[in-house]
Amino acid sequence: MQLEFGVGMARRGAWREAEYRFRRALELAASDAEILNNLAVACESNGLYEDAEKFYVRALEAAPKDRTIRDNFERFRIFYAQYMQKDLQEAKPAPSDTAPPEPS
Repeated sequence: MQLEFGVGMARRGAWREAEYRFRRALELAASDAEILNNLAVACESNGLYEDAEKFYVRALEAAPKDRTIRDNFERFRIFYAQYMQKDLQEAKPAPSDTAPPEPS
């Protein structure tokens, strides 16, 4: 019930509700690969990237040959690596910010 409702919410773009429903479904079936994959996608859509990665890994452990899960995780890994790289670059101070102050 929770899984189907979550899928419906995801299709409507209501990712917070979908995530909630998938988390509820996971309480009843902690190693269900489909639920784990759907929860990973919902977390990714909600910007919860560390959670998404964790759920993708668990989904792959539950169903290592599932092509959909592998494809989703691979796309996520590429996105997340680029996201982290951009985040690191933005965190670096600009060269003008690191120059010593001019004497007065």
